[in-house]
Amino acid sequence: MNIPLSGWAPIVAGSFVFIGMIFRVLFFYNSSDAALIGVIPDDAFYYIQMARHRVSEGIWTFDGVSVTTGFHFLYGYILVFIYSIVGDINWRNLFLIIGGLASVFMGLSAYFTARVAENFFGKSSIMLAVAPFFTFTAIMQSTAMMESWLVLFFSASSLYFSTQDKDLSLSDTIWLFLLGVFGSLSRSDFGLLPGVVFSAFLISSLRFKSKSLKRSAIVLAGAVIGVFIILLQNFFISGHFSQGSAQVKLYWSALEGHSVLPVIGLVGSIFLPFFAKLGKWVQIAVLLSFPVLVVYSWRKFIKSKNRSNYYPSLILAFSCFFTVVGYVFFYRFNSRGANVWYSANLIVPMGIMLAAIGVFLFRKRLLIPAFLVLFGYLYVDKAKFLSIRWPHQIGMLRAGLFLKDKKFTKVAAWNAGIISYFSRIPVINIDGLANDEVFPYIKKNTLFDYLRSNNIDYLIDYEEMLKSEVYRKRGGYFDERMDRCLRSLYPVDAGSPKWSETELKLFEFIPNCK
Repeated sequence: MNIPLSGWAPIVAGSFVFIGMIFRVLFFYNSSDAALIGVIPDDAFYYIQMARHRVSEGIWTFDGVSVTTGFHFLYGYILVFIYSIVGDINWRNLFLIIGGLASVFMGLSAYFTARVAENFFGKSSIMLAVAPFFTFTAIMQSTAMMESWLVLFFSASSLYFSTQDKDLSLSDTIWLFLLGVFGSLSRSDFGLLPGVVFSAFLISSLRFKSKSLKRSAIVLAGAVIGVFIILLQNFFISGHFSQGSAQVKLYWSALEGHSVLPVIGLVGSIFLPFFAKLGKWVQIAVLLSFPVLVVYSWRKFIKSKNRSNYYPSLILAFSCFFTVVGYVFFYRFNSRGANVWYSANLIVPMGIMLAAIGVFLFRKRLLIPAFLVLFGYLYVDKAKFLSIRWPHQIGMLRAGLFLKDKKFTKVAAWNAGIISYFSRIPVINIDGLANDEVFPYIKKNTLFDYLRSNNIDYLIDYEEMLKSEVYRKRGGYFDERMDRCLRSLYPVDAGSPKWSETELKLFEFIPNCK
């Protein structure tokens, strides 16, 4: 499969995205620990700890004791490969490696997205297509050390290669199939995009014949095989097919009510960088403009004399629209665990949707509106470009160093990633995201029994985890024994920024308390 290099505009777009991302990576790499730890989510250190154990002990575990399926296949094994080659690399140097890879792949993602927009909507639409890459929601993916940069790359590249109206060669078939496989291995829900694209070309095949139908079918077949690989791995590790962390998040969402609002917030942050600052009713009006514009575009197409010229662009536009809608409803079952890196599946189809809307509204007069929209994105997000999302996490780093000096043994935490990494001791994860065996206790509201049966002496986490009724119910410790048998000792975050107005403390279980 030859990757095209013709056309300067997509190359420029991809290069600008790469430059922006690598600048952010290098800025924080050369910043203080307090700044750097604030742009890497706690979940990233779950990955790091699991990869380290996988290399040293040959099993997927976070604490060295209980197995876990709470990771995404491809990124997990990339970390395993890095640790296998360079040994126990310092977290800063690992950040530089992953951040560099993320910047390159995000630049390539923008390039492929721009190529799709250029092919279907013209060169003037490129600025609209890559605009979502300049939102803070996308920018922070370069420094998050999560799997999102892989998801972005496979979304953009698979969309580009599957929508080409060209004959298939054997190498094309293999390449498209591998894109689907590795897309699912980067995130198991990747297959929604090729699935919707294939469905759209299949439905339209009665009126419009395109070789993209076969191409998208091959990507979809690869994505299905990728999911089977993940299910088999989960079963091999834990004896069950579903991912442990997915079960926990589904439980959280069911307990508090499945909601589309968190995902709509992500969609809004990509569609409009200042979405969060808008009032509730204005947000609703903005989101409703999507289907209104889709209907308007469809009516315009029906009245067009040259309908056949619009078929490919309309198929792509509707595919991306229904992909976004699909993710909104799919992620509602994970509404309490849909973090910002979940936006990786949304950025590419949102960019194509913006390009489509621009073309349908302005046609050949698109250049100036597209430039103004891109400039608006850049202007709104310029203040956030080097901002720190999790400033309180320096307290988690200091808490980890505290544990390292004290050399406690039986310690547990809900937010355990950073604390575990810097403590260099086994810290038991008790929210279930990196510990498959704790989930049954969470569902039965018997976490206390799990802690006692595992001889846990100390808990270390923010007071909010014990004060909040919501966290206690969803964490399986809405139990008076936790109040009676747990004693607060002292803060261990060295006066760091608070989380939910509470300090990070060490708690001790009272001996023989039941």
